[in-house]
Amino acid sequence: MEKQDFSALSQYIAYTVIIVAALIKAIAFSWKYVKVIFSKMSETSTVTVNVNENVNKTHIMQEDCRYFLSYMLEQSKILRALHDLPTDVLKEQMEYFNRHLQNTKVAVTKIMVGLLIDEGIDELDYTTYFSNFENFMEVCEERVKQMFRRMCKDNHFAKYSSLEFKELCSRNTIIIEGLIKEQLRNRYPQRLRINNFSKLNTSQGMIRTGIKASFEHAREVSLDKEQKIKEITDAFEKQMSIVLGAPYSLEI
Repeated sequence: MEKQDFSALSQYIAYTVIIVAALIKAIAFSWKYVKVIFSKMSETSTVTVNVNENVNKTHIMQEDCRYFLSYMLEQSKILRALHDLPTDVLKEQMEYFNRHLQNTKVAVTKIMVGLLIDEGIDELDYTTYFSNFENFMEVCEERVKQMFRRMCKDNHFAKYSSLEFKELCSRNTIIIEGLIKEQLRNRYPQRLRINNFSKLNTSQGMIRTGIKASFEHAREVSLDKEQKIKEITDAFEKQMSIVLGAPYSLEI
């Protein structure tokens, strides 16, 4: 419960910081835009006075307000996307990894069932052996998911060169494989009583391929998401710089 409270508090603080930062940015932006509006108004005041002068000024002000609100809305969307980027990336990375994980579980369970049948274990022992194996699989799955999630959060794959990422991927794959072997030793002692239990190792190639594919996809997701956000941000900053007549940045 304390961890949940701490997590909720951390999330609240994070949202507060982003809202305050966005508010400061909005105020600064508003002041710049107001100066632009007054500048336009002073330019229009030099035009020869005629019967349509008040109508023209009102129309200009309405257009300026419409542009101002449109830019503010667009800015808030981009700031929100920047804030949510790490969460969105991690979610997509984990969904892909989970699909590989489930396929691996099905394949490994099928091998285990075959081993128990070949062993000729009676019904009571079979239930115990298989139930314990299922428990091992559940615990192992959760540990592996936690480790993969932490690796995705900590490593920032998009920051690595191709060679650096390849080396990182190999190290992470070895670490996860080691975790699986450790969990098997600690949580399934019945393996020592099953002949040909080593046949379970035939799934190692599938496990390794799935892990590497998941890390490669994780990097692709990071690169793709960051590139899209950068393109949108750059386009908005360029547009705002033209409107304000000065360099504009969304950086908080």
